[in-house]
Amino acid sequence: MSSFDTALVAIEAWPLSEVIRRSVWAYPALETIHIASFATVFGSLMVLELRVFGAAPAVPLSPLARLAVPTALAACAVAAMAGVLMLISSATEIVTNPAFQMK
Repeated sequence: MSSFDTALVAIEAWPLSEVIRRSVWAYPALETIHIASFATVFGSLMVLELRVFGAAPAVPLSPLARLAVPTALAACAVAAMAGVLMLISSATEIVTNPAFQMK
């Protein structure tokens, strides 16, 4: 067993990993948060891009950007945290999944 595999097994033994793995609701809630966060990133940047490309010219660009960019960054951070929490619950299984490796 490599040191990487050993680290993954150790991560799975963390109390927080156990709580997520044993809970009926934790993993589905994290998945929901993860997907909703990505939707928020996409949506906030899409609104900004549409404005940049000429949609809704009456809306001032600068205030829209001051709202959209921090929203996208915060949502990206939430998505990353939810993703890490899902990962630690079954690290050895998830890391070997080809779909995860592509991601």
